[in-house]
Amino acid sequence: MARPSSYGEGNCSVTEVVGMLASPGLMYWYGKHGIEECNRIKKDSQDIGHAVHKAIEGYLEGKTEVGYIGGLEESCMTMAGHLVDWCKSVKLKPKLMEEPMISEEHNFGGTPDVITAKQIVDWKTDSVPKGKAQVRERDFKYLMQHTGYHILYKEVKGLDVREAVTVRSPKTLDFDPERDVRKFTITDDDIRIFLTLREIYRLTKGK
Repeated sequence: MARPSSYGEGNCSVTEVVGMLASPGLMYWYGKHGIEECNRIKKDSQDIGHAVHKAIEGYLEGKTEVGYIGGLEESCMTMAGHLVDWCKSVKLKPKLMEEPMISEEHNFGGTPDVITAKQIVDWKTDSVPKGKAQVRERDFKYLMQHTGYHILYKEVKGLDVREAVTVRSPKTLDFDPERDVRKFTITDDDIRIFLTLREIYRLTKGK
């Protein structure tokens, strides 16, 4: 299912809310390589991420083992293969997959990759951050993204799923569950933080 480019007038997205968090590592990256080069790399990474997401979605829908998209590059096939192997290892059984949801109460929307009976699951194809501070920064953003999906799922479906996992598939490295599978438990404090970020977005962006 294609993700919506907008969740309607007056609504922002989970990604936009999480984007209110400071990203010193990203600022350094842009300063080091320049806006034009960084935007090119970002576009290439988004294309890879989209292809890998479509491949794993095809597997979970039972269309093929992996990579039903014609012309999928070998690197994308490898990355999608890592995610398929993880799905098999945990016997993943999606209840919801790539379904857009909107919070009427808080005026934001989002499209979770997968939600099972017990867990919110998100796929990532980003690079491995360097340094413990960068890892903490990245993991907190992962947690806030899951928290946004939790709020949406509870409001729209009435189900309170607090466990979450981000599974990232490296482009060049072997898959390492200890490094690439990040598990989270969403707390009431996390929900308050996300909704505070939502209010900051409203005050600064006007919606």
